[in-house]
Amino acid sequence: MTTDDPQPTPPPDERERDPARPELAKVRLDVDLSIVTQAKILGAHGKAAAAPQHTVRLDAVPAARPTSDTAANAATPERASSAPPPRSTASARTRYLPLTATALACVAAIGLAAAHAQSAAEPEPAGERPVLAEGRVATVQLAAATVPIGLSDDGKEVVLRVCHQLSDAPRVECTLQHLRDIGELPGREQAFGPLEVDAFEVTNAQYDACVSAGACVARDFDACEFYSPMRGRESRATVPEAMRGPTLPAVCVDFAEAAALCQSRGARLPTADEWERAARSGDDRLQPWGRFVFPGLLNWGERTLRDFPIPGRVDGYELTAPVDAFRAGATDDGVFNMLGNVAEWVLPREGDPDGSAGLRGGSYADPFLELRLTRHSTAPESARRSDVGFRCVR
Repeated sequence: MTTDDPQPTPPPDERERDPARPELAKVRLDVDLSIVTQAKILGAHGKAAAAPQHTVRLDAVPAARPTSDTAANAATPERASSAPPPRSTASARTRYLPLTATALACVAAIGLAAAHAQSAAEPEPAGERPVLAEGRVATVQLAAATVPIGLSDDGKEVVLRVCHQLSDAPRVECTLQHLRDIGELPGREQAFGPLEVDAFEVTNAQYDACVSAGACVARDFDACEFYSPMRGRESRATVPEAMRGPTLPAVCVDFAEAAALCQSRGARLPTADEWERAARSGDDRLQPWGRFVFPGLLNWGERTLRDFPIPGRVDGYELTAPVDAFRAGATDDGVFNMLGNVAEWVLPREGDPDGSAGLRGGSYADPFLELRLTRHSTAPESARRSDVGFRCVR
């Protein structure tokens, strides 16, 4: 071989890599497989609500780097990566076959999942969804009805299967006794009278207006616990300014402060059962839009199958989202963000610890395993957290 001959390309593990972005292809592929797996598990057990095909927005393999580094930084820097040069030997090509085949199979599976969802989809209810407007509280009227509360037999089976797939402690969490202990079993039918519920979580602007009117007390952000989608509760971190925008949900509000705002409107916080009735549209679904899993329809703490956090890579938001985001993920009645974004205060229920209140709906920091409409958790009434907000009912 002469010095003018092209040199063979080194294997991928010997190439220079961006130290801040290790094995991007594997991470993205892992995410895709996570979505497909969850979709198959839950999709097989119920009808799908209408869901646009664009809700799953991940590449199976990294995109090629634009010709201009400046353009790459100005567009979407997190997706910029170097495409591997073509191989010059048969053995090198062989090394790519498993990844390529898996990637193609993954893309095909996503397409099939989307096709299944579309074929089983029901049209959105007639009428326009509520609109968030400054100075006005949008509400949804729910008629008197007898509806399921807690897990049905089908829902119980789905939850246990997903739990065994994703839980780090299946012997503790993935049992019927655990579901009974946290109040999701037994399922039951319950009668409700007419209920008027806020279409959106209370916003920062609405809470600040209540403070200005003298009906609410100013929030103590310095005493607020910050919850990161990367690391959970961070004891020394402060709530960033990025979470204080006017259309973002009001966080760092304790239970009494949330109740005071509702009272100033002639309303109150919901009971746990009222919250679930508003979230489930009268049937036994586990997500507001139905039973098929669409991770792009809510703001959650995205993880790969290997539990690698990737905040914002699926839903588009690293922290909280505007309360009117995810229109396709609203309930049939037009109630927004009942799952994800921020967990919501509800009145204490029988069996909750003394001095605590209920939390429903999960947040931007929670993994998908914890995001279902029947899941009930608690926190001290004095808790002031970045992942907890509220809405009111009448």
